[in-house]
Order: sequence, then C-alpha cells, then structure tokens
Amino acid sequence: MSAGLFGFIFNTLRKRANDPQNSNLWIPRKLQEASGPNIEGKLLPLSGSNWDLGSITGEAGDNFQNIIKSQWWISKVGFERRKDPELKKHQPIACPENPYPKLSMPEVTINGLENVYILPNPIIQKTEEGYNSILSIKFAYYQGKDGLPSLENFRLEGKYCLEQNVCSAPLTPSGVLPSQCDSWYPSENIKGEGDFTLSITDLYADLVLNVFIEGKGSSRILRTRIESLSVRGEVPDSDPTFSVDDLNTKTDLTFIANNLWLPKAKDAIESEDGRRGIVSNLNQTLNRTENLQKLSQMLENQLIQFLDNVLGEIPNGFLPSNQGKQATNPVDRYVFDRVRFSLNDPKSDYYLPKMILKISDPSLEPYIFSEISLGNQSVNISDFGTFEFQNILLQNMKISGLSNAVALPETLLFRSKGFDLEVSVSSLNPSPEIRSYKNKKETVTKVPSPPLQILTSFSMYAEGIDDKISGDLEAKISKSKLIASVDFEGEELEALEISFSKLQYVSLLPDISVKILVESAYQDIISSVLNQDSLKQKALDAGNSKAVENLKKIGQFATDDVKKIISSKLDG
Repeated sequence: MSAGLFGFIFNTLRKRANDPQNSNLWIPRKLQEASGPNIEGKLLPLSGSNWDLGSITGEAGDNFQNIIKSQWWISKVGFERRKDPELKKHQPIACPENPYPKLSMPEVTINGLENVYILPNPIIQKTEEGYNSILSIKFAYYQGKDGLPSLENFRLEGKYCLEQNVCSAPLTPSGVLPSQCDSWYPSENIKGEGDFTLSITDLYADLVLNVFIEGKGSSRILRTRIESLSVRGEVPDSDPTFSVDDLNTKTDLTFIANNLWLPKAKDAIESEDGRRGIVSNLNQTLNRTENLQKLSQMLENQLIQFLDNVLGEIPNGFLPSNQGKQATNPVDRYVFDRVRFSLNDPKSDYYLPKMILKISDPSLEPYIFSEISLGNQSVNISDFGTFEFQNILLQNMKISGLSNAVALPETLLFRSKGFDLEVSVSSLNPSPEIRSYKNKKETVTKVPSPPLQILTSFSMYAEGIDDKISGDLEAKISKSKLIASVDFEGEELEALEISFSKLQYVSLLPDISVKILVESAYQDIISSVLNQDSLKQKALDAGNSKAVENLKKIGQFATDDVKKIISSKLDG
C-alpha cells in the first residue's frame, strides 16, 4: 500500500466507478443523477453565460479582419462612388484602438460532462488534515465500442458573437499602416451573431481534491472538497482538439454571411486564441462555487457510501473517540476507528466472533491439536520426595471458546501496512448467537459461553511405575487474550493480501484451572503434576508454537473472506 490508505481506497473505488455494470458506483450514472439548478432539477448539463473569449489574433484574426474590412468598404463605397476622385485618398482599416476581431459566447450549454473515465495513478499526498490529491479524468470515453455503452460526447452549443471594428483612413504608401481613422466614413462595429455547435476531443481534466475530517470525537464526519477542476489536452499544458460542427449567422453584411463570413468565423473559433478563450471560460464555469460544491458533495457521497458498504454503517455518536497516535492523519484515524467499531458490532460482517467461527482451515471453533509434547516434569511430593514424570503428552486437544472474543479498541494500533490488536477471550456473557446464510438457508451458531474450555487426553510415564499413566483432563481458563499482528499488502482490493506475523494466546497462570479425570491410586500426584504453573506455561508455549504453523492458512482464509465480503458489498 505505497499510496497509503487513501490510495488503496481510490484504486478499489476507481475500478467500480469506471464499471458500467456497477449500478451503485458508476460515475457517469452518478453525474447524470446529481441534483442541481437546471430546469430539470439536475446538475448536468451545465450552462454558462457571457463568455468573453477576447481578441482573435494570428492568421485567423488577420484573415477575418481583411475580409470584413474589404467587404465593408464595398458595401459603403457602392458602384457609383467608385468613380469619385476622393475615393483614391482613403482606404478601409481595422480601427487601430481595437484592430482584432472580438469573440464572445453569450449563451453556452456544456454537454457530455457525464461521459468521463477516471484515470489511474493519481498524485496523492498526506497532510496534517488528511489527503490532497490530483485525479485525472478523460472525457468522451464511452463510445459504444468494446462492449461499452455509448454516451454523449463532449460538446458545446449556444450563441456566439463575432465583432470587428472598421473605419476609413487616409491612403498610405504600400506597407505603411495608418495610425488612426479619418472621418470620411465613420467607424463601424460589424457584428455577426448566431448559433454554434462545437465538439471537443482529446479532452482531459485534472481535479484537485482534499479529503479531511470535520468535527471532533464521536461526531467526526468525512468530508471532501474539490479545490479546482482544470481541462486540458492529452498532454499536460496542451489544448484539446476543437471542431466546429455547425454554425450560422446573422450579420450587418448579410450578403457575405454564408460564403465568406461563416468559413472565417469557423477559423476564428478554432484558432489558438479561440481555443484558449474557450478553455479559460470553460474552466471558469466548471469552477463556479456552486458547481464545485455539487461535485464535491457527489464525490463525498460516493466515498461515504463506499465506507458504509465496506465497513457497515455506523450510528451517529457511536464512532470510537480515539486520541492515540497510531494514525498519521485524521482521515486514517477516522477510517481506523470505523474498523474498531465494526470488529465489535454484531451487525457487522467483521464482527470478531463471526469471523472466527467462519475460519475452517484450520477450524478455530473448536481449535484442535492432535498432539502436544510437554517433555519431562519433576514434582516434589511431601513424605515421598521428588518424582520424575517423563514423556508427558496431550492428545486430541479440543479448545472451545476462542470465538467468545472482543476486540479491545484501545489496543488496536494501526501501522502503515497493518495493525496490532489484543482480543479479550471469554468476555461475552451471555454469549451471542451468530446467524449465517448459505444457499438462502439460515444457520444459527451459539458462541460458547465463558470460560474457555480445553478437553484433552494425557499420558505420561513415572519413575518407578512400569505402566503408562493415561486419562483425560479438563482445563478452564477464566481470563485470557489473543495478541495479533496483522499485515496488509496490495494497492487495491483485487491485490489485497492479509497475513499474520503474530498470533499468541496469553493467560495468567492462576486463571487456569486443571481437573483430571482418571482412576488411579496416583490421582492426587498426577493432579499435582498437571496443575504446576511451569507445566501450564509449557502447554501455553507449545500451543502457541503449534499455532504458528497455521498462520499462513489463517491469513489466506482472512484474505479470501475479506475480499469476498467487500466484493459482495461493492459489486453486488
């Protein structure tokens, strides 16, 4: 999890947000459903107004300027005045104070914003408040190919206005531009207005997102805030590709509208200045406060829904309030505290008794050891001296009650790639019933009541006694705990691997009582042997050593089970 907890969440959520088959998380559907201010009560399509694209310079501006001033001159001079000697003293020019054509779009509708695909490999940084990230998205991704649906491409439509200021000026030598207008003909603003439709391809956007926590203690909530949304071309700092699909106009020079005005107007809109003006105004519209707030709320709802699906919902005021330093920022701490709650919530899929009961290879409820060797043991018997007992074996050991477990929230300490946990055993009284379902059939399993119980056969040899001594014993442990270290690997759910680097059973020796079930003249001596603290500790140590052999299997079961649980919640 090199990208941290949020990186794991993003990668897992991203796959579902890009999946059209995921009815809950597919981002185009969420955008289509987002509420907003338009006439249908939706956020999309967005609309803009009074887009000022500025001056069109360069070749497109020069060409438009030249065609307008020449056609304006023809319209003013007329056929008969062409013979006027005064005409030769004047020429048409673009007004020096405003020489370039001005392009604006009074009304714009932005279509296709829902046709987005979230790109991989975001830039994610941890902060003192949570996470800052830059997410990149591609527009017009869904084209009806490769089994994907077809969504509307990114398209602008609305009204445009293109203006050129022209006037007459004194005739100057070739190559010398007049510095000002004269008054032979007054200056005039030639304006063309009309409808346009514009397609934008190779369009991407970078979204700056903050994830943080609001509130304190058990009232904390997860929040997201989009700081900015910037469109660009495929390569950062490049422009996308523009194409005018449809254009009409009504101009002061109606006779030039179709054959001269429209081609030059199209060139102006598609020019470098036109593209940059559109991108700038598009960004301004996308970054309006109300639009960013709506998009932020949608992403926040997605993230909260993700956590609710994965960890289960948490009632208001029930979030564990932890002041520990095991998390590097408040967002991680919030998620970890939700994990704490889920481990002890009977409604949760991660309820610890439920998780322990499900483990089948090896079974932990009951937990069975075929054999544990305790070696030799000496015991001092008053009036008889010291006896040596040899080859003490415990066989067919059955441990019942490990599922009667409570995760101690204050001991759950998270690391960058895992957590450490202490589990109190035999703390649930009355013990709960666990309901499980398979093939739509309900099974109810009763968690064993306290205390933890061990049933086993034993055998040993004693100094001076030829026959093997054997029988059964019952041990009860009133208080105990499991100490576990759990490690995680993987950048997303599909790559998740859970392993146990430590799983140790611990009990104070006075909390262990042993009762032997044997008919023998040496019953009291045997009981003294098996109740020795040193032998109890040997049994605990031997059991823990045996358990180490199963850590890999337990980790694999936990991996498969957690992935199955999360997948069913996110993909079901």
